[in-house]
Amino acid sequence: MQCQGSRPANQKEIQNITRIVSEHYKPNDLTYEKLIRLFELVKQETRANGKLLSLDELGKKFEGFNFPKNEVVKIIQFIAGDDSMTEFVTETFTKNNYAENGINFKLLKLITNVVRIEKGLDISTDIVAQLKADLIRREFPVWEKDDIITCFVKNLQF
Repeated sequence: MQCQGSRPANQKEIQNITRIVSEHYKPNDLTYEKLIRLFELVKQETRANGKLLSLDELGKKFEGFNFPKNEVVKIIQFIAGDDSMTEFVTETFTKNNYAENGINFKLLKLITNVVRIEKGLDISTDIVAQLKADLIRREFPVWEKDDIITCFVKNLQF
């Protein structure tokens, strides 16, 4: 007999996860907090074990990412609220010979700070925390139902 929490989901459990997520999923309405609540509900109803990253852990994870140019453009559009700074991003990549495949978190932080100044947006004294919060707010509303199911299946043990 296996202990609970020692194996990944089988097909029946995946169907159960899919049913629960489908019952609660609303397009373009996902936040990290809602994802956590739904994950806890799935754990309770399926008697599974598992854990998602905390907000702090998720924010730390962003520090190790490489952000490709097309992703930086989308991030800047999200922060600016429009596409008025797209040319700035393109010029910044070109002028500084940043590879198309990306820049690190520190460079993204500098670019987003310039955008905030140019757009007259609020600038936190902790621009790292501000950028992490922006990245988290941007990430989850675009998740589809299948993204949520995949995330849950990867992070649950039965």
